[in-house]
Amino acid sequence: MEIELAAVASRTGSRAERYRQDAAGRVANFTRLRRRGALPRLLAHGVDAVCVATPDDRHFEAARPGPRRGQARPHREPSVLRLPELDQLEALARRRGVLAKVV
Repeated sequence: MEIELAAVASRTGSRAERYRQDAAGRVANFTRLRRRGALPRLLAHGVDAVCVATPDDRHFEAARPGPRRGQARPHREPSVLRLPELDQLEALARRRGVLAKVV
């Protein structure tokens, strides 16, 4: 199975750009979204899965806006730092009919 990296959203975009340059020729060119509003633009980009790879204290903020129907949302461990936040994310995933897992 092949998985294509379609887009990366971040505050500065510097690590994504460094990866794009280092992996040139090995990965397809991907969209780099940065600054305010990067995450909503990523979710609207038409991706099938989103991986939240932020520092632990920012997981909830990054995970809450999505996922949309048909998108999977894996999270790095721990998924959030407070149990009420986990309850909210699980409820959102159920309502939206999506998979949200810690990997």
